[in-house]
Amino acid sequence: GTGRRARRVAPFSTTPPGAMSRGRCLGLCPDSAKPEGLASVFAEMGTSIVAMGTGLFYVGGVLPEFAYAEAGCPLPNSQVGAQPCDGRVAGLRPSSIISVVWTITGLCTAIVMPYAGSVVDHTSWRRAFGIAAAAGVIIAGGLLTSANADNWLAVTVIGSVLNAGCYHSHSVARWAYVRELVESDSEVAVVVGALKAWQLL
Repeated sequence: GTGRRARRVAPFSTTPPGAMSRGRCLGLCPDSAKPEGLASVFAEMGTSIVAMGTGLFYVGGVLPEFAYAEAGCPLPNSQVGAQPCDGRVAGLRPSSIISVVWTITGLCTAIVMPYAGSVVDHTSWRRAFGIAAAAGVIIAGGLLTSANADNWLAVTVIGSVLNAGCYHSHSVARWAYVRELVESDSEVAVVVGALKAWQLL
């Protein structure tokens, strides 16, 4: 009837947080009538956990151990870490490996992003591109976790570049669907804010 047609269906709850109970997730839960909204939340959370979790765990924990061992230097937080060490890895001090890897990763990602945006905005491959990027994040995570003392340097560079590039490419594809999840431009900020909140959670 008229009441059913007038019912407003939004992909996310837009009720102010103060007007709802905590059981409603403070306005961040997708509306059950819009499974696309829930899928977007899971995609945001999943890629963030895999990409950021694997990347930060590897770069922050495993990579320094490989780098210092290759250079023949003790880890800074070890009992003999205060002793000077002139060891090098690929011509670099082990303490510089992380910053160099992140620099290479950032440059490569910056080069790829315009092409990713073009594919998403101007071709019919948006969905396939997003799926491929999500698969790339998983592959990169597996690659990084397979690093050992013999292949760690190559795995670090290739895995980190693939991880960051695919993660941001997937984000480009996913965010392109936001406008299709809302009924008006005024709701875009609500959806984007909810997705970013779930990412942080």
